[in-house]
Amino acid sequence: MVTVLLVGAAIFHSAEGWTYPEALWFFFITITTIGLGDYIPKAQPGPGGLMIFAGLAIVAYTITAAANLFDCLVKCYQHNKQANQRCVANSLPDDTAPNPLEHPSPSTPAAWTAH
Repeated sequence: MVTVLLVGAAIFHSAEGWTYPEALWFFFITITTIGLGDYIPKAQPGPGGLMIFAGLAIVAYTITAAANLFDCLVKCYQHNKQANQRCVANSLPDDTAPNPLEHPSPSTPAAWTAH
């Protein structure tokens, strides 16, 4: 995105005769669709017009990617929260669970001594 911004500004710098900061300002304001109208190109659309479309596409892609990432993080958080709640619920004592002291497994020393 930064590369497109810098290249687009360079194109408008040479096509319009603006200073580089002016061209950078114009291109940034244009591709973010703010459109203040303080700079208006006078040259015919050419490579600058293509750069505007490329810049708009990249800004739209970046916003979409950020929204998708945020959505993924929210879903991951919700999934982990539910998993943690299940884990806590499963770790609570259950009256139906066998007491290991009443029914020792064969691998416990208490079972070895009973035989």
